[in-house]
Amino acid sequence: MPEKLKQLVREYEEGKISRREFIRQAVIITGSFAAANSLIGGLPAGDTYAAQVAPDDPEILTHNVQYDGKAGPVYAYLARPVKAGK
Repeated sequence: MPEKLKQLVREYEEGKISRREFIRQAVIITGSFAAANSLIGGLPAGDTYAAQVAPDDPEILTHNVQYDGKAGPVYAYLARPVKAGK
């Protein structure tokens, strides 16, 4: 395996690049989507986390909510964008 491809695999495994970026660069290196896709298919599945934002981010509105459930009150944490849209 070429060193450039090994480096790309390391970056992906360390979470430095996204799956999309890995495929894009692997296609350039290998010259084929099938080869790039087979590379990523052979890698062990890693932990994936949702994007994190600061609790005091001015673009996010957050607060605790409570509503009635069958067995009593249900407590939740609501987070949504301040502006409507996507």
